[in-house]
Amino acid sequence: MTTIISSLSNTQISKLSTTTIAGLTSEDVDALGSAQITSLTSTQIAALTTAGLARFDSADMSAISVKALGGLTLDQIQILSSSQLDGFSTAQVAGLYSSQVAGLSTAQIGSLDSTQIVAISKSAIAGLDVAKLSTDNVAVLISTQVAALSSTQFGNLSSAQVTALTSTQVAGLSSAQVGTLDSTEIALFSTDEIAAISVKALGGLSSDAVAGLGTGGAEALTTTQVAGLSSTQLAALSSGQLATFSSEDMAAISKKAIAGLDVTKLSTANIAALSSTQIAALSSTQFSAMSSDQLTVLSTTQVAGLSSAQVGTLDSTEIALFSTDEIAAISVKALGGLSADALAGLTTANAEALTTTQVAGLSSTQLAALSSSQLAAFSSDDMAAISKKAIGGLDFTKLSTANVAALGSTQIAALSSTQFSTMSSDQVTALTSTQVAGLSSAQIGTLDSTEITLFSTEEIAAISAKALGGLSADAIAGLTTGSAEALTTTQVAGLSSSQVAALTSGQLATFSSEDIAAIGNKAIAGLDLTKLSTANVASLSSTQVAALSSTQFSAMSSAQVTALTSTQIAGLSSAQVGTLDATELGLFSTDEISAIGLKAVAGFSTDALAGLDSTHMAALSSSQLQALNTAQVEAVIAAYKTY
Repeated sequence: MTTIISSLSNTQISKLSTTTIAGLTSEDVDALGSAQITSLTSTQIAALTTAGLARFDSADMSAISVKALGGLTLDQIQILSSSQLDGFSTAQVAGLYSSQVAGLSTAQIGSLDSTQIVAISKSAIAGLDVAKLSTDNVAVLISTQVAALSSTQFGNLSSAQVTALTSTQVAGLSSAQVGTLDSTEIALFSTDEIAAISVKALGGLSSDAVAGLGTGGAEALTTTQVAGLSSTQLAALSSGQLATFSSEDMAAISKKAIAGLDVTKLSTANIAALSSTQIAALSSTQFSAMSSDQLTVLSTTQVAGLSSAQVGTLDSTEIALFSTDEIAAISVKALGGLSADALAGLTTANAEALTTTQVAGLSSTQLAALSSSQLAAFSSDDMAAISKKAIGGLDFTKLSTANVAALGSTQIAALSSTQFSTMSSDQVTALTSTQVAGLSSAQIGTLDSTEITLFSTEEIAAISAKALGGLSADAIAGLTTGSAEALTTTQVAGLSSSQVAALTSGQLATFSSEDIAAIGNKAIAGLDLTKLSTANVASLSSTQVAALSSTQFSAMSSAQVTALTSTQIAGLSSAQVGTLDATELGLFSTDEISAIGLKAVAGFSTDALAGLDSTHMAALSSSQLQALNTAQVEAVIAAYKTY
């Protein structure tokens, strides 16, 4: 049969049945030439007995086609000698299936040279039992082969094998593969290998493994890698590791990851390297954990990005660490978060550093917390910037006269009557005419007779008629004659009856005829006629005189009665006329007697008529006489008999 086998053509060989192939003896196998072996199919190869296959030398193995080699069974694979394997071309190795590669023993894999190892296909690599690989084998794997290892395979690599990995191989690792590394294994990577891990792959590194990087591994991380770290990974870094980060590394930490940063682990250099966006991304809890040293190194730019929640964590000691430039850099919105206690901790220099815009944003609670020395540091523009809403928190006992003078009329008008009442004499004196013009009746109502005297004549004149209505009778009495004289006709017109009643003769004497004429009909009821000068009386309009009660009218002195004009007398009521006796009627001129109205003459008392002299009696018109009642007529007749 030996002679027959060697005589068969390649085609004949390729058509032999698997049974025939399986029945070939050792001698038959030995008789096969290279060309005949090349013609064998994968099924024929699979049909060879292990004994028959063992007869193949390295040249015979080289002759097997790549396709036919795929027919090698597990049993056949396992009996291959190192010399037979040595005959495998790279193309043949590349054609092996994963199941065939899986069947190779440690010794067989060890006999493969580097070119053969590199030739194992990506699909076949899945069958590789990495435990069978020597460190040399591992070292020669190309990056695509290493990348093709499953996470299970990669996780099974020994410490020695991990150590054998090159930077190029490491660069191709997946996140799943890197995720299998523990703190001990990651420590086996050189700094170059750490730096070679892709950003995506590094994302798979567990927090435990991150801690295993050590300071050297942490320092080896590139800025790009740091930028890809997750919040969990960042949280796992130690203070020692973070201390190795360059300013570029710190600035590269993403806003998303910053949430994992434990600020207590950061050096002042780390803090200083963070961008304003990163600082702004810190939670209020993170920001509140910052030490005094860390707060001190914050830059103006970083401070400018703080949120109200972050600023709200600062206490009086911490806010004092901020420089004047940093205080001025805090946004209006953020400053709104500063607690009253913290605000009280501002140095006078820091209070002075607040911008007008910042002051405008202060709340009433914050404003209430400011001390007198802090407020004294405010410029006139700062004071003028305080909002109407916040002005309610202003404690006037803390304000300097300069502070008060700087307030706008709208701000002064917004003060509660309680606030206004706490103003000192010096503060009241510091008020300007413009400020006084904006006062309310409630505010004016808090002034006493001493405080109203502190107002200049210009300021008195500036009080609105409505506001002046709030001035108490006691305070009215406290007006100097100069202040009374300063009252405008409009102000006088707005006085109430109780205010008019409180005016002194000295004050009324300063009133112009227009002022007197301006007293309202309602207010005239409060007028004490005994305090009026004859000039005052002469200035009263007929309507005002008519509005006087009979009691008021009866209190008029002879001089005042004499000062009455015909026009005023023409408006007298019967009740008013009824208070006049013969002597008082005698003070009237004949024209004034004639001017008494027909309704009013009904008020003449019989005694007054009987006491009239002939001149005044003769001044009564026929119409007036006809308006008299019987008793009055009889009194007139009786008077005539005496002339």
